[in-house]
Amino acid sequence: MTRVLVTGASGFIGRHSIKHLLESGFEVHAIYNRIRRAGELMQAPKLVWYEGNLMDRGSTDSLLAQLKATHLLHFAWYAEPNKFWDAPQNLEWLQASSALLKSFARNGGKRFVGAGTCAEYDWSQGKLSENSTPINPASLYGSCKSNFQKYAETFCKENNMSFAWGRLFWLYGPGEDARRLIPYVINSLLSGEEALCTEGTQMRDYMYVDDVGRAFADILKSNKEGAFNIGSGQAVKVGDLINHVGKLLDRKELINLGARPTPPNEAPLVVADISRLYHELNFRSQYNLDTGIRETIDWWQKKLF
Repeated sequence: MTRVLVTGASGFIGRHSIKHLLESGFEVHAIYNRIRRAGELMQAPKLVWYEGNLMDRGSTDSLLAQLKATHLLHFAWYAEPNKFWDAPQNLEWLQASSALLKSFARNGGKRFVGAGTCAEYDWSQGKLSENSTPINPASLYGSCKSNFQKYAETFCKENNMSFAWGRLFWLYGPGEDARRLIPYVINSLLSGEEALCTEGTQMRDYMYVDDVGRAFADILKSNKEGAFNIGSGQAVKVGDLINHVGKLLDRKELINLGARPTPPNEAPLVVADISRLYHELNFRSQYNLDTGIRETIDWWQKKLF
């Protein structure tokens, strides 16, 4: 049986990926941090949880020596909303991720898949392609992810390991941090409060988190190498997305577009070219924006009420 270790497994993407990994036949060993209580974690046959801190090199080495995982799906990284873009913790995670990869190799690892970001790209290009868009990150977060991707790809080649990298665009869905845009709008409207937003003229690529988790599972179980964009391949105006939430909740009057300033130098369009995901993995999203937003609203309604 193929044994996969998932880092950041209790995080937004990690916990949505686990069911797809299990459905794909993996024996899943998942690391969570102490922020999430063990009782909140998904339970299933062939799923084992470990409380751990990847910054503790000794305990991480011990765990990998014990597990002898064949596959590693690495999600863990610093992702505090509104802080992660230029936080110094990105440098710490670059070092910790490099050490993790080395330990995985020492203990017989065969295939490594990491979670990257569209922030690695030059956003002035609009539609971003793995094969042609320049890598030109504008943040420390994007730079550290890009540097780790380059290091990991070279390391895997030198150590006869398989490597792939999923570049995430925007995502949403159940379990997202309440401080991020879509949960903020949903929770504001459910509470009868005004949702204060930017003008929302920028166009972005949003993908439902369950589709994201399935995409990573499909990449992991394949033998495909290199970077894959993980997005819907469609751009939506952020203001239209916010208004759609208002329409579904019948509270559009509480939405205030333009109440907050648009960040300077905001790229007008960022959308994924998903040709690799579509053609090489035959991946198709199961959720469109409407069904995904409805599922997300339903989750928050149950959580809040």
